[in-house]
Amino acid sequence: MEQTDNAHVQRYLQRLRDASTDLPAGTRNELLDNVRTHLAETTTGADEVQIRNALDELGTPEEIAAAARTETNPRTPGERLYDIATVLTLLAGGFVAPFLGWIAGVVLLWNGPRWNVTQKIIGTLAWPATATLTLGTVVTLNFVNHPAVFLMAVLAMIILIAVCVHLLVAAARTRN
Repeated sequence: MEQTDNAHVQRYLQRLRDASTDLPAGTRNELLDNVRTHLAETTTGADEVQIRNALDELGTPEEIAAAARTETNPRTPGERLYDIATVLTLLAGGFVAPFLGWIAGVVLLWNGPRWNVTQKIIGTLAWPATATLTLGTVVTLNFVNHPAVFLMAVLAMIILIAVCVHLLVAAARTRN
């Protein structure tokens, strides 16, 4: 039985197509052609057990696509440092230089390649939203030492830290 007729091989190739959709078209086509050729050479005339063994030896389609992704976009040592610096600037920038620090963090965030648009919007709005909530509480109560102001400030810090952790986790997932 020719390898292209085997259901296991077809499912494997489909999984590889699905796992490699984010690769550049040329890289993806070359990868699929190479795997298809390799499977044709190793599984033509093979029985079911030999075909399964050949597929197992290749590794999962997701692993192959991840390896191709790494080759296409190799990681640099500064990626993690950039992500951490971005998140720390977003978190602390508003305290160090109230408006300019936040702007610097937002610029780093929007130039960072590891966050999607939703994450960038959340990161952008976290500081102004929490500052507005805290200042709104101060103005409403007209008393800075009120316990509600303290609680609002603590809640604001928790929200900011949660957003920063979310951004770091998202960046780590994208890097891997």
